[in-house]
Amino acid sequence: LRDRVILEVLYASGVRVSELAALDTSDFIEDDACPGEAILRVRRGKGGKERIALLGQTATMAVKTYLKAGYPVLAARNTGRVECALLLNRFGTRLTDRSIR
Repeated sequence: LRDRVILEVLYASGVRVSELAALDTSDFIEDDACPGEAILRVRRGKGGKERIALLGQTATMAVKTYLKAGYPVLAARNTGRVECALLLNRFGTRLTDRSIR
């Protein structure tokens, strides 16, 4: 589920791998104006600016499925501090850009 999110979000939004790795769960915002679509608040890109990336229905569904079914399983493996990262590794901590590549 996590790997599908990676591919769908990269393809749909055009965000950089480093920006994808830096996303938090609060950066995924469902768009009320367009049901089935979402917005990503992308930070820490070139120049440290914040921008908005749009997600279509396929990518939004992938993220929602991951947050519902895959994320809790990975988050439960974290024995340390609470992690707010969108993409988690097998230990329940933030996935790095190197791991995504």
